[in-house]
Parts: sequence; C-alpha cells; structure tokens
Amino acid sequence: LIKKNDGGDAGGENYIGTLANAGVALAPYHDFDSKIPAEMKAAVEALKADIAAGTVKVADYLK
Repeated sequence: LIKKNDGGDAGGENYIGTLANAGVALAPYHDFDSKIPAEMKAAVEALKADIAAGTVKVADYLK
C-alpha cells in the first residue's frame, strides 16, 4: 500500500485488519507468560484460528 501510494495509486480501497490477514493480533503475554498454563495458551491459539477461519464470529462494530 505504501508503494502504491508513493506512485500516486493507492487504489482507493479500505483495508480492514483481521486475524486472517494478520492486520490485527493479540498482545504477547510478556511478564505473565510463565504464569499462564499451556492448556490456556493452546485454547487461545485454537480460538484465534477459529476466528480467522470464520468458524467463530465476533461482533463487528463497523456496521
């Protein structure tokens, strides 16, 4: 998009970041990483994958 804009042709498209297109992500656990059980981390990763795949729907506040 930056290269397109630099050339004067950004395309006029809206970009909506999602988990599927890596436009958004969950923050790392940082200092809490060692305190979160592996099972919970796995559940979060599974939920992220389901959201990205469209299996789990999330509220769309843009509509």
